[in-house]
Parts: sequence; C-alpha cells; structure tokens
Amino acid sequence: MLEKILTTARTIYAKLGPGRREGVYQTALRELCARDHNLRFQSEYTYPILLDALQVGVARLDLYIPGVLVIECKAIANVGPKEKAQCAAYHRDLRVPVLLLNFGIKDFTHEVVGEMEVPRLLDIDREVYGC
Repeated sequence: MLEKILTTARTIYAKLGPGRREGVYQTALRELCARDHNLRFQSEYTYPILLDALQVGVARLDLYIPGVLVIECKAIANVGPKEKAQCAAYHRDLRVPVLLLNFGIKDFTHEVVGEMEVPRLLDIDREVYGC
C-alpha cells in the first residue's frame, strides 16, 4: 500500500508540478488512489484533543485510513520541526504511522513518522483492498 501511495504522489507532483495549494495535492491523491488502487481515505477527518478528560481542541487530518495510516500533505519549501512535531502528535494520539508528503518548491519528499508495520500493511492490502 505504501508504495502505491508514494508512486501516485510522485506522479501527481510530476504532472502538476510545484506551487499548488496543499488541498489540490490532497484531493488529487485521494481521487487517484481511489480510482487506480481502490484505496479509500477519509478526508479532513477530525478527532478531539483531550486533556484530563476535557476536550481542549480538535485535530484535523488530511487523509486517514482508520486504524492504519494518516497522510499529511504539505506544499512548502522545506519540512521543518513544526511539521514533524505535528505528525508526531498524530502518531501519539492515534497510534498509527503518519506519512508526511511534501509537494515542495524544488522536490517531492516524504517521511514516515512512527513505525510502519510492513507485514500489517501487506495484510491490509490483501484483506481490505484485494491487492
């Protein structure tokens, strides 16, 4: 599944190039992964941020396969500590890996925050998506 997502993201970057809003890349990734690989993501998924059982905020994920993977799309010059900390918080909260994609000005880059359980992802490919 990870390779399919990364291949699709690279194709999007090659065709659209840099300089678009993050939402354009996010929508393109969601739609092409659904069309070409039967991968279904929830967009703009929200969940509460809790402190001592009080809701103190809401987190919004770009793309999410519940219990499996979060994808955070950026379109910035360079990924820095702020973006990595954001992904680390998602990983802490949801206990799933976070794929950070940057459709940057010079290059497309990616990074995985949290452990990618490759056997688990392969099982999900077979069971959920029939791949």
